[in-house]
Amino acid sequence: MKHSAYISYGSNLGDKKVIIHKTFGLINSLSAVSITAYSSFYSSDSWGFSSENSFINGVIEISTELSVFSLLEALQRIEKSIGRNEKTTNEYADRLIDLDILGYDSLVLTTPTLTIPHEWMHVRNFVLEPLAEIAPEWTHPLYLMSAKNLLAQSKDKSEVRKIDAL
Repeated sequence: MKHSAYISYGSNLGDKKVIIHKTFGLINSLSAVSITAYSSFYSSDSWGFSSENSFINGVIEISTELSVFSLLEALQRIEKSIGRNEKTTNEYADRLIDLDILGYDSLVLTTPTLTIPHEWMHVRNFVLEPLAEIAPEWTHPLYLMSAKNLLAQSKDKSEVRKIDAL
């Protein structure tokens, strides 16, 4: 069975665009996964911690036959292969790559390892801007609001700048 999912990505270390393109290649190389839409790249300052390094963020839409937990495991393997360190604390830090599943069909799920939809997506403009670009009518299954409406009502005052398309 085919599922639709939205994945946010972010990088603020190294050659960010090269790392992100490598990540796209690794995602596309997964069996039973294909990227169906890419947002533009967006630049933003760090969120939740202080860093001199700005982020490049965006969102991709994928079509997959993987279960949500298999998808999570595959994305974590990709993060590790790029050089992502294990998350040892709940603190935010600089990173080569960060991949988060924002939504998976209209699934609502809360487990110790995964929350769908992503529990903070609705308050982060660096997620909402690119999501609204590629899926403005995607509806958050808990808030029953479209991505474009979540963005319009966001209280996040951080600046997110579109820097270019792929």
